[in-house]
Amino acid sequence: MKSDHRGRNKGVTHGVSSSGATVFIEPIDTIDSNNELQTLRETELREVIRILFSIAEDMRRELVEIELAAHALKN
Repeated sequence: MKSDHRGRNKGVTHGVSSSGATVFIEPIDTIDSNNELQTLRETELREVIRILFSIAEDMRRELVEIELAAHALKN
């Protein structure tokens, strides 16, 4: 929003443009929703990492067979 309208809306200021003409404000009404969204993103990332580690472990257990198959394909 334009910096001269800054006081009209309550919220958290996240930054100001280099010219100072624009202020980036997160409205108070959206803070709880944005916090929940961030929590969900972090939960999703942890689950993706858990799944990738699980797949890597499964592949590690099959490493000899994977190497044999790769070698057979080369020949």
